[in-house]
Amino acid sequence: MLKRALTVVLWSAVGGGLLLGSEAFSYLRTFGGSMQRAVRSEISPEFELQRLQDEVAGLMPEVRNLLRTVAEQSVDLRDLERQIQSREENLEQQQAVVLALRDELSTDKDVFICQSRSCSREEVQQELQHRFDAFCRLEETVSRDHQIRAALQGTLRANQSRLDSVLSRREELDVEVAQLESRLRQIEAAEEASTLQVDDTRFAAVESMIRRMNHDLDVRESILESEGRLLSRLPDSIGNRASEHDVLAAVDEYFSDRRSSGQEGTIAAAP
Repeated sequence: MLKRALTVVLWSAVGGGLLLGSEAFSYLRTFGGSMQRAVRSEISPEFELQRLQDEVAGLMPEVRNLLRTVAEQSVDLRDLERQIQSREENLEQQQAVVLALRDELSTDKDVFICQSRSCSREEVQQELQHRFDAFCRLEETVSRDHQIRAALQGTLRANQSRLDSVLSRREELDVEVAQLESRLRQIEAAEEASTLQVDDTRFAAVESMIRRMNHDLDVRESILESEGRLLSRLPDSIGNRASEHDVLAAVDEYFSDRRSSGQEGTIAAAP
């Protein structure tokens, strides 16, 4: 499949070169740039933010390697300093022995007591030569150790400075990525709020329904009040009506009282 794709690309390049001539590479370069911009425009900010977070997280292995290097060099330097201290103490002891032998040979004695035995002047001289050579070699070793320590200290300081710089830049990247994430969340929230469109017609329809229902309830309450007033004016029942005799008696009694008082009235006859 890969071979076929390469073949297609190759023949396309050859065909483009034949058709476009020397301008083929210019067209290809412009086409490639357009394709790159098109691809980038399709990448969402959320995906780009995740890519940035992954890139920052990918820096940690290098930081850990640098941390390990600094730690190893710190331990090596500490071990070297202990070694230098031990060799310097040994060097002081050998120096004391060499000087003591030198003091012995400065006398006129021919026989010396060396470790509970008698030694000739030549033997003491050989021992002094041996001790002095060993002292010189140890002194050179200590001198090299000091040089190594100085070089190691310089390297350690440089790596520590580099580590501090890397950690500082790593923290700055974390802060910048966090700020980008915060800005993206704010923009998303603003975009979401701007896309929320409230349908005012639906609110108006609900408000109209509420007004109609209040009107209908007012009408029903008014009808109930009117019916209550009407019922209060009607007699309780037909059976409670007064009889004709009672009505006549009440009328006679009323007008008899008026005649006795001199207030007679005339009832006009119906035509």
